[in-house]
Amino acid sequence: ALPIENVLDVYIAVLGEEANLKALELVQALRQQGFKAERDYLNRKLKAQFKSADVFGAKALITLGESEVESGLSTIKSDALS
Repeated sequence: ALPIENVLDVYIAVLGEEANLKALELVQALRQQGFKAERDYLNRKLKAQFKSADVFGAKALITLGESEVESGLSTIKSDALS
């Protein structure tokens, strides 16, 4: 088990190349606000990314894909994994 201080506030699941840059910006912005945030760097399928969010104990999960980047909106699931 991970030590409790390693629990993430936010995990960003990235879908597609278009969302990669935005995900990086979002992670940096969240970290500047004092949140523990992480994202997927391996271009894995969403199911694998959701599993990582679970392993990290993320309190919130943001799914970021091409349509979210274009619209400027994303879906945030809070405590979806507990």
